[in-house]
Amino acid sequence: ATVIPNLGVYITINPSLTQLLKQHAANSPSTFLTPATLKRTVPVAVDRAIREIIQPVVDRSMTIACITTKEIVTKDYAMEGDENRMRKAAQLMVANLAGSLALVTCREPLKASVSTHLRTLLLEQDKKDETNNLALIEQCVSICASDNLELGCMLIEKAATEKAVRDMEEGLTPAIAARRRHREMD
Repeated sequence: ATVIPNLGVYITINPSLTQLLKQHAANSPSTFLTPATLKRTVPVAVDRAIREIIQPVVDRSMTIACITTKEIVTKDYAMEGDENRMRKAAQLMVANLAGSLALVTCREPLKASVSTHLRTLLLEQDKKDETNNLALIEQCVSICASDNLELGCMLIEKAATEKAVRDMEEGLTPAIAARRRHREMD
C-alpha cells in the first residue's frame, strides 16, 4: 500500500517491458516477474522513495527560496505602498524558485532511491533466487525508475512550492505591517 493516494493510477509500466516479461514467462514458466508483479511493486517503490527524500529536499529548497525571495522582494518593492502587490510578487517568485530548486535537487537521489527500493522488493519476491532473473530484474528496475522519475519529481516540486508559499507569508509579515503603518500615518 502507498501513503500517497492513488499513486498506482499514475505509475507507468512501459509496454515494451510488459512484452519482454511475457516473452520471459513463456521461456521460463516458473518466473515470478510478471506485469502484475510490477503493477504491485512499482507504486510501493516510488512511494517509499518519495517519502525518503521529500523532507530534506523540500526543507532545503524552501529555505533558500524564502530567504532569497524576501531579500529581493523587500528591496525591489521598498517604495511600493500596496502590500498586496508585494505579497503577490513574493508568492510568484518563491513558488517558482522553490519548485525549480526542488526539481534540480531531487532528480538523481529520487532515481537512485526508486531503483534501490524496487530492486529490493523484486529480489524479496524471487523465491528461487535464480541468478538468471538478475539481469531481467536490473532491466526492469532501470526502465521503471526512469519512466516514473518525472512523476516523483513533480510531486516533490509541488510539495516544495506549496510549503514555500505558506512560509513566505510569515517572512513578509514585518514588511507588510510596516507598509500598513506607513499608509495609515499618511
